[in-house]
Amino acid sequence: MIDISGKRILVTEIASPMGRSIARVITEAGASVIGAHAQTGAPAPTSSDIKAIAYDCRSPKAITDMVEQAARQAGRLDGAIIIPASRPRKAFLDQTPEDWSDGLSEIASHMFYAGQAVARKMVAKEWQGGIVYISTVATEMPFHEVSLFATNLAAINTIARVAALELGQYGITVNVVAPGWLRSDDGKRFWFAGAEFDSLPAEDIDFINTGVPLGRIGDMAELGQFCAFLLSDAAAYISGAYLPIDGAYAITKTAGNTPYPGGKKWLPFNSGYDPRTSDT
Repeated sequence: MIDISGKRILVTEIASPMGRSIARVITEAGASVIGAHAQTGAPAPTSSDIKAIAYDCRSPKAITDMVEQAARQAGRLDGAIIIPASRPRKAFLDQTPEDWSDGLSEIASHMFYAGQAVARKMVAKEWQGGIVYISTVATEMPFHEVSLFATNLAAINTIARVAALELGQYGITVNVVAPGWLRSDDGKRFWFAGAEFDSLPAEDIDFINTGVPLGRIGDMAELGQFCAFLLSDAAAYISGAYLPIDGAYAITKTAGNTPYPGGKKWLPFNSGYDPRTSDT
């Protein structure tokens, strides 16, 4: 079991299944978790043991204020796990200027400002530690209907490398963790490239498993354990890395260009958009 006892870690998107799972694992590893959840219109739910700091993810000032509040609440910050907000899947031809603008604000800009605010606070207070960005393997290989989500996280991959270069002198590590297919802690929900599926038919699960070299979908808890490792003293010399956690899914020759290995389509493509007749 990884031991990060005494560390105080900020976890964003704490109300999401991924955020809750990572926070649980981090807590079990001995850390104190300060949770935050971006507001995009709906109130953020909270768990009984971790209360979320709600903030406007479109506002750089609100993001900075959230980090300041987290630092005050914890007394110090030893690191942060910055998780992207989910976005609806949408085909390339269907995306609107509003989709693109909202995606940039809620994913790339939001994650950049969150990491910057954490780093500024740590540097000002001379706190050493680590920042972990959650990305996706979809930044490295194309999949249907995830262009907006994957493009934003591809930007974060680059931002993280530059941040690692500049923050190393302060004893701050910065790494990117890129999940593939993941299963929720209760085994009922699935996550891939920002899309959450309430359930998948058994035949689809079997089909995905056949295209993952390790033969199975990963567990959210495994993602949390990897994040805990990167924030532990054992990983103090790891920085600037892009680290897939996908059972070698991203290099399988059967993945093709869809999230389902073997070339099976993700979902029936019912766009309704016809560039020959549309006025947009």
